[in-house]
Amino acid sequence: MRNNLSFINVYKKKNKSEIVTQLLYGDTFTKVKKEGSWLKIKNHSDNYKGFIKKKFFPKNEKSTHKVFNLFANLYKKPNVKIKKKISFGSKIKVTKKKNNFFKFENFWIKKKDLKPINYKSRDVFKCTKKFVNAKYRWGGQTL
Repeated sequence: MRNNLSFINVYKKKNKSEIVTQLLYGDTFTKVKKEGSWLKIKNHSDNYKGFIKKKFFPKNEKSTHKVFNLFANLYKKPNVKIKKKISFGSKIKVTKKKNNFFKFENFWIKKKDLKPINYKSRDVFKCTKKFVNAKYRWGGQTL
């Protein structure tokens, strides 16, 4: 199965106890069993087992691309930005292409923020270095 929400908290027990991990957008998991309004799952990215609410049960889709920047802005239409983002590593299924934008579900995302799902970086730390070297501004000062 594949998560199609920004994130889903995965709980240790089925009563919203301790959060053991989160499913990010596009993360895949296996449904272990149903227990009332909860599903016991196993997350493929970190092998954690836990519970999610059944109402969050996502559709089963095959991802085509992944976010390859710290985050990617989402757009209602190409060039019409909204106040939503998805994070690094999120996996999506591209359904349409228009100029420098790709469509997935009801959103558009810039092509430059994505890599094909099977993309392997020669420098596995390149993205990390970019984030570490980024200058963050707080109150007009560089930290």
